[in-house]
Amino acid sequence: MLTRLLNPKGFLEIALNRRNIHQIRELASKVQRYWNRPAPGMMICYEHVLMALSLVACDASQSEEATSYHQSRVNAAILWFAKRMEDNPAFPEMARAAGVSTAHLRRLFHQVLHASPNQIMDQMRFQRAMQLMSDPAMKLESVADCCGFGSASAFSRAFKSQFGFSPQSWRRAESCGDRVPRQSKV
Repeated sequence: MLTRLLNPKGFLEIALNRRNIHQIRELASKVQRYWNRPAPGMMICYEHVLMALSLVACDASQSEEATSYHQSRVNAAILWFAKRMEDNPAFPEMARAAGVSTAHLRRLFHQVLHASPNQIMDQMRFQRAMQLMSDPAMKLESVADCCGFGSASAFSRAFKSQFGFSPQSWRRAESCGDRVPRQSKV
């Protein structure tokens, strides 16, 4: 998607409004912590920032009406999901909220974000989970509920499958400032 917006020299030239500039500054502040001190959550933070920057760039460039429409449908679906993540909504509900069929929304996700809706929804769930887990007082059961997992054990299994270590290991590493979490004993 972004490659279509590049000029012949390979640069992206878009006009930014105050809201876009504010969004970019907020994103920069999020990655600053990891830039100076790498930690376990940095890759997911960088992926989130890259996705958000892509959305800012796509929003700021209104070069094609169809592109704007496609982006707006995907944005609507993502925003809808973010507000209802704890309810673990089904994909058809998301498509209805975005005003398109499930097949069309799936195509739009691939076209606009080069990822499946499940990949994006999982990424959003894990990003939110890591934000919540950075509070040591937050129980894993509460994290699981807020992120749309059925239980703390389902969340732990999904987290370990995704990252190769348990949420508890991630928390220990995060609280100690370790770069790589210790593997939990299974």
